[in-house]
Amino acid sequence: PGLPALRVAVVGTGWIGAEHLQLLETLGQRIVAVCDVDLGRAESAAPAGTRAYAHWGELLAQEELDAVWVATPPLYHAGPAVAALERGISVYLEKPVARTLRDARAIVAAAEAGSAVCAVGYQWHGTEALELIRRELEGQTVALLIGRSVGPTASRPWFVDRAAGGGNILERASHQIDLVHAVAGDVVRVRTVAAGVLLAQGAGAEGDIEDAASMLLELESGALATIVVARTLPGQPGFYSLDVIASEAR
Repeated sequence: PGLPALRVAVVGTGWIGAEHLQLLETLGQRIVAVCDVDLGRAESAAPAGTRAYAHWGELLAQEELDAVWVATPPLYHAGPAVAALERGISVYLEKPVARTLRDARAIVAAAEAGSAVCAVGYQWHGTEALELIRRELEGQTVALLIGRSVGPTASRPWFVDRAAGGGNILERASHQIDLVHAVAGDVVRVRTVAAGVLLAQGAGAEGDIEDAASMLLELESGALATIVVARTLPGQPGFYSLDVIASEAR
């Protein structure tokens, strides 16, 4: 309250980009520009009076901004994120940080080199539940964490393209990996198994990702974590949870 509205641009106006645009308007921020490789889609998503661009480089060169929301597929995070950070523009970066380790390191380096904020869209960090768990576990020893993310996936055409999005592990399980790290610390070893059965891709088996996978994480503390993810058909119920088993609590 009392703070001036941020001058914001959103790069990527697909499903999640449109969600961010709606929320930014609700929060009273000043959306000055949007960008998408599909200029028509950018123009359709742009609120009244907002300029639309087909390339983020042109947008950053033309607009005076406080923050950029990067909502492109993970393979294309590094370009706009690094360029904005190098200009001193803060970034809200959709998760995962990037599709490749090289791109992720470039984004981290750009963020560390300047004073602009780079926030990654692991939204569970912003919930009271995480702080409550940390308070409840204070002084206790965590032995086991069980994370589950099962259900339909919203419209993301690149989701079934491993090269673009990384599949269920990078796109969905990374939320659970992030939570495990936030609650119980560093991971030292990982074992992953993908199911050979397709759940949502159908008989045509479009795409090249797994529909279900399980991970076993060994933590530096000696604790274990299991993460199970599955993409199911639209209309089927889903569930999302993290159970923590500690010395005096579950």
